[in-house]
Amino acid sequence: MSAFTSVTARRLAAVALAAGALVSVVTLPASAADHARPERSKVQISAVQYDSPGRDDRSNRSLNREWVEITNTGRRAVNLDCWTLKDEWDRGLSVTADGKGLVGHAGVVLLRRLADRVGLTDALAGVLPSGTASSWRDRAAALVGLVVATALGATNLLEAEQLQHHHGLLFGPAVSDSTLHRLLSTTDGTRRAQIAKVRQRVRRHVWTLLHLRPGGFPYLTVARRHLKGWIVLDMDATVITAASRKQGAAGTFKGTFGFHPLAAWLANTDECLAMELREGNAGANTVADHLRVLDAALVQILTRCERPSSPLPVRARRSAPTRVCPCPTGPRRPAS
Repeated sequence: MSAFTSVTARRLAAVALAAGALVSVVTLPASAADHARPERSKVQISAVQYDSPGRDDRSNRSLNREWVEITNTGRRAVNLDCWTLKDEWDRGLSVTADGKGLVGHAGVVLLRRLADRVGLTDALAGVLPSGTASSWRDRAAALVGLVVATALGATNLLEAEQLQHHHGLLFGPAVSDSTLHRLLSTTDGTRRAQIAKVRQRVRRHVWTLLHLRPGGFPYLTVARRHLKGWIVLDMDATVITAASRKQGAAGTFKGTFGFHPLAAWLANTDECLAMELREGNAGANTVADHLRVLDAALVQILTRCERPSSPLPVRARRSAPTRVCPCPTGPRRPAS
């Protein structure tokens, strides 16, 4: 099967959702003389042509080469004059977690949908490489798919490719590990900074949506005191073991072999704001590492000319509590 872009993948997803709508929505009334239960029509999508030549840019040239074949397997005619197929997510989707026989991997589809709905996927497309070949895989969708696979437990690019096969009907064929490797190898420091700006912009949009919900933004409550307006950062290092001699892997203070990354998390929403992959023998309380990660985390919540209107405490675990006075225009000095 030839590769196709994420736009086409979403079109196929919309077609599948429309197929469910065709089966569940159409109900034909019984005749006046027939008092039995009304018969439901049996309408199904029997064929789909979605792999149009060239880049799918939503133009008429591309869309005219794509079609859907709908077959009525019932005994009554169905009027489809007012029916439409849209290339978008189904906004009527409802989610429940109290069912029986649930499959955990199916839930990450919501993670991918969230990235699309808040504009993260489209925003990443503006800073990642693009191509016009029919076999080109959209790099933004590939990066988001890699994140989704990582959430499922993928520890390398081959596992990420294999896990993406579970969602082929929604997002198209899995992106190969070689394509993912090329994507990561071309992500230099400049591009990482661009991705960080995209994350900050989308994050602010999501926070605005959180403020508009009935419960508002999730501020913390400490000792029965509601810390409204407070943004709390948690910094901590963790050990990740490696089964072989990977680049940067070394002996850890726990007697294992692997890596010792340092991360900054937002305690209000459990978001990972920044993370630095470090060698296994890196210290847990290295000040220079903490300042770099703290700088990257502050970029996600503050603009260059913005100062926090409320206290912004930073909690460094496994050490004495740390109070930091962030100043976007100057150095940041931790004080005990």
